Parts: sequence; structure tokens; C-alpha cells
Amino acid sequence: EEDAQRQRAREQELQRRLRKDLDRQVADQRMVQDREKQHNQSHFEQQVEAYRQHCEQEREKELVRQQKMIVQKHERHAQVELVHARKEEEKLKEMEDARAMKEQIFKQEQEEKKKKEESMGQQ
Repeated sequence: EEDAQRQRAREQELQRRLRKDLDRQVADQRMVQDREKQHNQSHFEQQVEAYRQHCEQEREKELVRQQKMIVQKHERHAQVELVHARKEEEKLKEMEDARAMKEQIFKQEQEEKKKKEESMGQQ
């Protein structure tokens, strides 16, 4: 009976050790799974952040591109306006020059006419 008791005690001790070892293995496995899960979550969050930053950079590039296009459009418009203003100024100058020339020709004709009349009157 003592042998049976010792045998039972040894079996109970062995079961306790096996259970303790199994509990430790389960705990270790859970810890490994938790670490892997944390690592995967961290990696996922890094990818999400990298994608967010990429999208933000692309959005900023697009804004810069659009602003450049607006500036170029305004510059082209200003150049066109300047060209039109110069052409209008040249046209007005040509008209003024033509008017001045007609006036000068008219004055010369009047002077010549007056001289002819004076020279006729003296004869």
C-alpha cells in the first residue's frame, strides 16, 4: 500500500510537472503569437502611414502643379494683353503720324498757294 501511495504520488507529481510544462508551453506560444500580432499590427500601421504620407505628397505635388499652371496662364494672359496694348499704341501712333503728315502737307500746299497768289499779285 505504501508503494501504491508512492506510485500515486509520483504519478501526481509527474502529472503536475507535465501540466506545469504544458501551461508554460501554452503561455510561451501565446506570448510568441502576441508578439507576432503586435509586429504585424505595427507593420500594418507603418504601411498605412507610409501610404498616407505618399497620398499627401502626391496631393501637394498636384496643388503645386495646378498653381504653376495658374501662374503660367496669368503670365500668358498678361503677355497677350501687353502685345495688344503695344499694337494699339502703334496703331494710334501711325494714325497720329498720318494726321500730322496730312496737316503738314495741307500747310505746305496753303503756303505754296499763298506764295503763288502773292507772286501773281506782284506781276
